[in-house]
Amino acid sequence: MAAGTALVFDDDIFFRNFLTETLASLHLEVTTFSSHASFLSRINAECGLGDATPCPDFILTDNQMPGMTGLEFVKRIKLMGCKIPNQNIAIISGRWTEEELDAANQLGCKVFQKYNSPDQIRAWIEEAEKRI
Repeated sequence: MAAGTALVFDDDIFFRNFLTETLASLHLEVTTFSSHASFLSRINAECGLGDATPCPDFILTDNQMPGMTGLEFVKRIKLMGCKIPNQNIAIISGRWTEEELDAANQLGCKVFQKYNSPDQIRAWIEEAEKRI
């Protein structure tokens, strides 16, 4: 399995650590954020949004975040020129509304129910790596 990079966004430290361990077991270099704002404030210095090559290979974000939902975050980084394929972005939530699920599916993002088994996340990463 090829090494790559992933950004993880979750305000729940337990779940953020769970995702980090799951992704690290796949030899991904993981950078975590407890909020979208903390990433957006550093974006110019650390991420090549808008460049020809995407910064991360994968993005995993909780949908229920303070200040901005995961869906809003994905839409925002896309408007900023993020080149990561939408199918390499996962939006995770413990409670999805029909409207949120529809919006995530229209974006082409992977949808996970929070606390999915690591095997489901690993399978998604392995499939997505074929597109990198």
